[in-house]
Amino acid sequence: MEKDVPSNLKTSIKVRMKFKSRSYNGTDFYNIVLKKEQKQDIMKKKIKEKEGKMRIILASKSPRRKELLELMGVRNFEIIVSQVDETMDDTITLEENSKMLAYHKAKAVFDKTVGDRIIIRSDTLVTKSGKIYGKPKTKEEAFKMIKELKASTHQVITSLCVLKEENGKVEEYVDYDISNVEIKNITDEEIQAWIDTGEAMDKAGAYAIQGKFAVHISKIDGNYNSIMGLPISKLYDMIKEYIEL
Repeated sequence: MEKDVPSNLKTSIKVRMKFKSRSYNGTDFYNIVLKKEQKQDIMKKKIKEKEGKMRIILASKSPRRKELLELMGVRNFEIIVSQVDETMDDTITLEENSKMLAYHKAKAVFDKTVGDRIIIRSDTLVTKSGKIYGKPKTKEEAFKMIKELKASTHQVITSLCVLKEENGKVEEYVDYDISNVEIKNITDEEIQAWIDTGEAMDKAGAYAIQGKFAVHISKIDGNYNSIMGLPISKLYDMIKEYIEL
C-alpha cells in the first residue's frame, strides 16, 4: 500500500527531479557564476566611466534633497543654486506652476555651467483649497499656517526637472508628484511647541514630514520622498545609467 507523502516533501521531490533533468558539473556552475559576475563588472565599469565624465549638479541647497540624492547612491555631486523670479502664473494650474518653477531654477544653473552635466531641481508647493502655503517669514505666520492646515487634508505638489547635456546633445525632463497629507487636530500648545523648535521656518507649509512634526501627521496618500522634497523614484528612472546602487 502506497504511503501518503507530505505536500512539502512532494515539492522538494519535484524540484530535485527538475534539476536531475539537466546535467551540471562543478565547472558549469563556476562558468555561469563567472559570466554573471563579469557582466556585472562590465556594467559597473560603464557606470563609473559615465559617472567620471558627467557632472551631476543639484540646483538646491535643501539638506533634505541632498540627503535623498545621497540615499539614491549618487556620489560626487555638486550643489549650485541661482536666484530666479518665483512669481506664479494665475493662468495655469498649480501643477504647471510647480513644474515651471523647477524648470526655471534648473535652467538658471544649466545656463551658467558648461560641458557634460546633469542638473537636478525639485520644487515643492503646499496647497489647500487653492491657497498656497510657502515658507513662513515669521513665527506668527508659521503658527497661522499650521492652524489652517490642522484637522484636514491638504496637497503637496513636488515637481522635478532634470536637464542633461552629453556630447552636445541637450535633453529635458519635467514631471511632478502630488500627494495628500492629513494633519491631526493638534492643540495650540502643540503648534507652538513645534514652532519653538525652529524647524518650521525654512519649509513650505511650515512643517516637515520627516522631522519632529511627523507625530502630528495622521495619514498620507502618495510618495513619502516626494513629500519630503525629491521624487527619487522618478529621478532614478531619468539618471540610473549614471549612478551605481
